[in-house]
Amino acid sequence: MPTAIPASEPETAQISFIVTASNLSMMSSSSGLLCADGSNLTEEDKILFYRVTKNSVSLLTAVQNCKTLWNVRLHNLTEVVVGDAITISLWCDNATWLQLDADYVSGAFSAHPAVTIEVDGESGLSIDANQVLSLPLANGDQSGALAFDDWDTFNGKQDALTFGIADANALRVDASDIADNDYAKFTANGLEGRSYSEVLSDLGLVAWASWTPTLTGITIGSGTVVARKMTFGNICDFELIITLAADSAITGDFNFTLPHNYVNKESFHSFIYDANTTIRYICLAFHSSPNKVVLRPLTIVTYVIASATFSSTVPITWAVGDEIHVRGSYEI
Repeated sequence: MPTAIPASEPETAQISFIVTASNLSMMSSSSGLLCADGSNLTEEDKILFYRVTKNSVSLLTAVQNCKTLWNVRLHNLTEVVVGDAITISLWCDNATWLQLDADYVSGAFSAHPAVTIEVDGESGLSIDANQVLSLPLANGDQSGALAFDDWDTFNGKQDALTFGIADANALRVDASDIADNDYAKFTANGLEGRSYSEVLSDLGLVAWASWTPTLTGITIGSGTVVARKMTFGNICDFELIITLAADSAITGDFNFTLPHNYVNKESFHSFIYDANTTIRYICLAFHSSPNKVVLRPLTIVTYVIASATFSSTVPITWAVGDEIHVRGSYEI
């Protein structure tokens, strides 16, 4: 009689096949699916139930003793048509696995027709007329299975790569201290990380550094002096900013010393900032000796631009917050 599938399924034996015109006629007859040899089955063995499914949809569930399991007949399956996938599942309560293989099953069930599955126009998994599955080996032009001889290369694919800085080689990190925001630099084996200061050193450059100029014609007092330089090769870039305080004063012809002696005389960009009026006055800054720069404020005399000498009132009456700026590059 029909019964429900147990919550915990015991061991299972299954037969699956594709319905053809010939075996459809057979399933509808009284012969059904025949266990051809029952010698391995005894009355003590029990088939708890068998279930027939079509395309994963259950058609029939029933209880059957092994003594009468000579014919598993499929009657009145009018919904089964050619091309359906049929599976017969047998659940056994014996401790021994119920073997249903070619030795115990007879019938006119046809084999699967030979077919090859193609993917993107390439041959894939296939089954031949003898029901043998095959899959072509993969190569540079075709997808497929991995050959046994290629397994070690695939499994150790990292070790199979050729690293280095030659053409077509793979690159890898070749330093233990590489960090975020580093610059990359080639080594013989790959890449290492270089910090900003290391890049400057690699290029023969240095970062901005302070220097102490000798100032003439000015009393700094509690004012501020910002003097910094950067050298790369035989070029020196410098900047000087002086901000006056209440006890600062311009006392005469203003000049200052450079970080290094020059090779050729140069002129530099310079201006005076009047904190009271926020006006900037252009100055002429030029070499006067191997390491000294003189400043001359520019004035207009009878429609001609001329330079003057710094004093307490030239080019402005100096006060708190006024600034002197000089910036330039020169060969050393």
